[in-house]
Amino acid sequence: MLNRSSIHEGAYVCGNKAAGEVVARARAEAAAQAAGPAPTVRSAVEGYIKERDAREQRRAGRDVRSDAANKLRRYVLGQDKRGNQRAIEAAPLAAVKLHALKEDDLLTWREGLPKELKVTTKRRLMNDLTPHGRGSPRFERS
Repeated sequence: MLNRSSIHEGAYVCGNKAAGEVVARARAEAAAQAAGPAPTVRSAVEGYIKERDAREQRRAGRDVRSDAANKLRRYVLGQDKRGNQRAIEAAPLAAVKLHALKEDDLLTWREGLPKELKVTTKRRLMNDLTPHGRGSPRFERS
């Protein structure tokens, strides 16, 4: 049976948990700022594209762009108008700082992808953004 004391204790515990989460986020932000400019999804994707392009160039023996580079530029980083292709704005995901990245950010981005993309294409894009083979990232759940 609930009484006033247990209700107040429950509110206190919930309040402390929320306060603890706020403090933890503030500490993470402060630590990230102290370490210099915080890397963003954009900077991580650009580094990944360089790695993938270098690997494809070694395989092909000539300058080529990887398929991942083309797709990530189009659906994450954005691209300028090229030929008959219209300019594409960067996804809001590109501006998210890596230390603040949450699973919900990726899910929201995925839900915003064009409906006409095949499921397999969406899956490959998600795989390019999350390093499954090199230790799965830990996301804060929101």
